[in-house]
Amino acid sequence: MKNGRKRIFYLGCIIVILLYVVSNLTKGVSVYIRLYYGETHQEGRAQLFFWNSEEQLSEEKSSIVTLNGNSVVEFNIGRINDRDMHFRVDPIDLQEDFSVEGMELYCSGQKILDLSGQAFMNEVSEIFDCDWYVEGGRTYFSPSNTDPRMTISIPINNPYKRISDILYFLAAILFMMLEIIFMIYIYSNEKDCKWEKFCGGLLISIIGSRVFLEYLRIPFYGLGWITLAGVIFYIYNMNKEPNWAGVKVGSIFYALIFSLGLVMGYHIQTNFNLYFGTKLENYISKYSVEDVWAFSFLVPVVLILLKGIIHLVGKQTTHFKRIQDVEIKNRRIWLMVSAIIFIAWLPYLMTYYPGMILGDSLNSIYQAVGQVGWNNHHPLAYSFFIKICLDIGTAIKDINLGCCIYTLIQMGYVSCCLGYAVYWLWCKGIPKKMACILTGFYAFSPFFALNGIVMWKDPIFSASICVWTLIIFDFMTSHEILLDRKFYLKNLFFILVICFVRNNGIYIVAFVELVLILTMILKRKEGIIKKLKKPITGMGIVILMVLIITGPLYNKLGVSGEPVESIGIFLNQMASVAAYDGNMNENDREFMDNLLPLDRYAEVYRPCVVDRLKWDAEFNQTYLNEHIDKFWKTYFSMLIKNPMRYIQAWELNTFGYWAVNFWELNFNRQNITAGDLTCIYTWDNCGIVPKNFLYGWSENAEETFPLDDAMLALSYISWFILLCYVFLIARKKMAYGVVLAPSAGLVITLLIGTPHAYWQRYGLACYYLLPIYVFLFILLMHEDDVSQ
Repeated sequence: MKNGRKRIFYLGCIIVILLYVVSNLTKGVSVYIRLYYGETHQEGRAQLFFWNSEEQLSEEKSSIVTLNGNSVVEFNIGRINDRDMHFRVDPIDLQEDFSVEGMELYCSGQKILDLSGQAFMNEVSEIFDCDWYVEGGRTYFSPSNTDPRMTISIPINNPYKRISDILYFLAAILFMMLEIIFMIYIYSNEKDCKWEKFCGGLLISIIGSRVFLEYLRIPFYGLGWITLAGVIFYIYNMNKEPNWAGVKVGSIFYALIFSLGLVMGYHIQTNFNLYFGTKLENYISKYSVEDVWAFSFLVPVVLILLKGIIHLVGKQTTHFKRIQDVEIKNRRIWLMVSAIIFIAWLPYLMTYYPGMILGDSLNSIYQAVGQVGWNNHHPLAYSFFIKICLDIGTAIKDINLGCCIYTLIQMGYVSCCLGYAVYWLWCKGIPKKMACILTGFYAFSPFFALNGIVMWKDPIFSASICVWTLIIFDFMTSHEILLDRKFYLKNLFFILVICFVRNNGIYIVAFVELVLILTMILKRKEGIIKKLKKPITGMGIVILMVLIITGPLYNKLGVSGEPVESIGIFLNQMASVAAYDGNMNENDREFMDNLLPLDRYAEVYRPCVVDRLKWDAEFNQTYLNEHIDKFWKTYFSMLIKNPMRYIQAWELNTFGYWAVNFWELNFNRQNITAGDLTCIYTWDNCGIVPKNFLYGWSENAEETFPLDDAMLALSYISWFILLCYVFLIARKKMAYGVVLAPSAGLVITLLIGTPHAYWQRYGLACYYLLPIYVFLFILLMHEDDVSQ
């Protein structure tokens, strides 16, 4: 770079840093509140709440005070960024009369309010369970019970907010211009731009690491900041670069999407009361110019981290030797691994005999025993399978034995599928020690054991997805498998299980079919048409057959379905518009009112779950079933008028599957308990009586084999799958794209059809396939040289 350009570059870096510092100093207002009490000898508690202009609770602080003499309650709140923030002070736990002389409000060191007597009461917007009067310049309160509350609502205005936004905007624009310079010179070999690279890397490392930690919602610690900045700076200055033709473009695309996801997830506010939480507890906070600034740093940080991942994984796979086996040659090893997993799960069955029976389980059992008519809310084939197990158990002994037979069959099926996955990986070249570790991973993790004994459709469905993925891998990477007639039978079997055990299975199979067709079109010059022709035709016939069976045939047999199960997110988006009184024309209002009275949406709507809406007593399910065409017409009509409300509703209904900002989900232990363990006691249990067979042997069996266990958040797996797709496209390995298609199809169906913002059971297949994803990623890094 020439001297003139160097000066401009250095000056730009300095200006960006200065703008960042000044904008941070002015973006918030420091708030300090002092509340004066009159003479009293009581002990009481003053509690402070904050909420913004949309009446969404943002923070709570509490302090204990002794109201003795002229007591003072002080709240040093710190910095508040929102210009329209309000607060509320509740003096509670007071049983005798007390008085308040007044209050003072300081913003950024300046007193902006000094209220007493009647002026103080003029600002009090609500009083609960308390009489009051003003006398002698004091406000006297007379509690009518032990919990009086006094609410003061005063807008706090930050006079520097606009200045801060302008500075942030200028900093973001300038930094983006500097980034263009980085993109031009970061991969160049010019010797005279070393200092520019050094300064750019230092700027990105210091500020970018801070922004990255903030938007990931990681608690800020100086040591963590310095460590991450050092790692980013080290990777930035590594000389080795991937030599794949499309990896740079793919990495930029991934960095842009991932950074956008970070910004969107950062603004999702929740107290993790996902099922019952209202719109005041789960909402989207306001976006600002600061997000543009953050995005401009997040993109290069993610790019640098991707560079480090490619280098690290590629370096560690230099001794990996892949074996091309596509068939099980030693069934004894496969069966031995499966038996280890099965036996390891038996203590859970003995502790929670006859298996975990939850709400969804009972709904299928009611169909199986004839208490309710057959329907396809829970797939008919799955409920009929339960009926067979219950009939066998009842014929031998009782319904408890029937449930146990179901659980044993499910345990055997899932353990055989997972055992096949371990042996398959061993046949592909992973070390035996690693195969033993994976066996222990599946066998002794409570998460997998509990999912093995619960009466849900998800374990069988997910295990089938797992094995089908391995079958697709062998098909796409071997020509010999086409000579094996068993391949087509195995492929057909797992497709049918996937389609008939869970209602979204057919959409996953259809997505795989679409990916196969796309692969055939893109690779038509490589002679792949003959190889893919039979599977594509066969899958198409199966899809058509499933549609006929679950559609016209079920209707003829009187087996009803519920469209709301597949349109849940779309319905919740419309409910969000109604709950917030969004823009709707008369036809929209009429349709929404026919589903549920318009004045009820604000009460019933739950941003993170559809169930509370569709199960409401006043929700007209029949009207929806009979007017599905009008539903879609109304949906798009409201979408055009309320696009941002739709996007926000979608975010809140799906964030658990894509927002990596929520570390708490890594410790979510409610996969089983969220299914409501009390149903077996509070509903009609049809004679099913849970029993702990290990109680006499160990009184702490339920502690040894607990009901709750955490697992990696699904959002990380979703992004890892996308990362694999980016790299396989960069390496032109379209075969692996077909292999990952079932997983991608599952994630897509969750993003457009999940009824809950987060529940691990819906993505159980991703957990079963987690070692397979790592294997595929290593394979992508290993084949051919990945770095210069």
